[in-house]
Amino acid sequence: MVLRLTPLDTNIVFQHLAMAPQEGFDLIIGTNVFVYFSVFEQGLARRNMALMLKPGGFVLSNGELPGSPGDGLSDSLKTSQIFARDPDRVEYMFTYAHTE
Repeated sequence: MVLRLTPLDTNIVFQHLAMAPQEGFDLIIGTNVFVYFSVFEQGLARRNMALMLKPGGFVLSNGELPGSPGDGLSDSLKTSQIFARDPDRVEYMFTYAHTE
């Protein structure tokens, strides 16, 4: 399955790939990335990811992404202790669903 994946190098804050909706991604995974961006840049990244998803697609992130109405993604699921290596430390995985 891994060999069927194709990674793409894109600056998610300032760029998105122009695709027809049926050619978009089913899933975008962004872990340990968004903490390096400002809240404004995270919002831009969230919008750009929405533009590259197929209808019904998802974004997975271990960082919460601020959003605004009409940005193309809805907060779908917040799951705790996915990657907890230390019992005193709680980590989260956030899922966002494509809404357009």
